[in-house]
Amino acid sequence: MSIQALARLIGVTEKQLTKSFVQNLKVTPSAFWRELRLDHTHWLVQNTDRSVAQIAYECGFADSTHFCKSFKKRFAISPARLRKQHKAMGCV
Repeated sequence: MSIQALARLIGVTEKQLTKSFVQNLKVTPSAFWRELRLDHTHWLVQNTDRSVAQIAYECGFADSTHFCKSFKKRFAISPARLRKQHKAMGCV
């Protein structure tokens, strides 16, 4: 859902929505949505056997390269390395 569509749905302007997010959460709506998506991808990497490319696609990233860069920036580890470590600990 776009920020514009979300703003319309709740009856405010995009500017009002963005201002409220920044005041209350200290991030823009798009940054908040990106963090939620990355948190979900983190869970998927650890708890499914889906490929990194499939996870990227399912979670709305343009491509797996963009996803991997965003993931590594957020979690300081690549999705592949996280999965490898998780499996080495006997999980999944």
